[in-house]
Order: sequence, then C-alpha cells, then structure tokens
Amino acid sequence: MSAREKHLQQYRHNKSFLTEVIANNEEYADWSVTAIFYCGVHLVESVLAKHGQDIERHFIRNKAVNSLDDFKSCAKEYQTLYDKSIAARYHCVKMKQKHINLCVDCLSKIEEVALDVSENPET
Repeated sequence: MSAREKHLQQYRHNKSFLTEVIANNEEYADWSVTAIFYCGVHLVESVLAKHGQDIERHFIRNKAVNSLDDFKSCAKEYQTLYDKSIAARYHCVKMKQKHINLCVDCLSKIEEVALDVSENPET
C-alpha cells in the first residue's frame, strides 16, 4: 500500500471514529476538535505523499500547506484546525458545539481539495 493510501485509510478511520463516537457531543468537544484536526492531517499527508514528501512535524507540515499550490484554497481552514486543536489539547480551552461546527466546515473544505488532488493520477 502506498503512503498516500495509508494516509487516506487513516483519514477514513479517524472520520469514522469522529462520526460514530464523539461528533455532536459537546461534552467531548475537545476530542471532536482533535479528531477533526487529525482527519485533516492525514488528508494533507496524502497529498504530500503524492509529491514524495513525508512530514512528521506539525510546524513543517504547516509551512508546506502554506507554500504548496495544492493547498492554496484551504490553507486558512487547515490553520484553523491546527489552532483549535492546540487550544483544546495544550491550553485546556473549553470547546463548544460552535467550535465543532467550525472545524467540520474547515475539514469539508480540506476534503474537497485533498480528495480531488489525491484521486487524480500521479503527475
């Protein structure tokens, strides 16, 4: 299995967890935001794998998202997911349903871009 397919498989796994276990449950909004972010991470990694890149550090991945043409239309949304997940995980910010909804909207934009790029033949 290619690196790209592994990341898409992990994205599907995370998305399944999100929809089946924690989505729309404000009690676990921090985990929802975190799961949504990691769905985005694996979508981004699937596109990076298409370019032969494998990035393990968030800082470097964030720079790649902001510099690659593939991500021009969803870089802001990816940054929002990153920021919200950092707030939830490290700064103990209380997430609410409105944060989940925002992150779901951001992930939808990333899905549009990344799944389209990932499904196109290698260039």
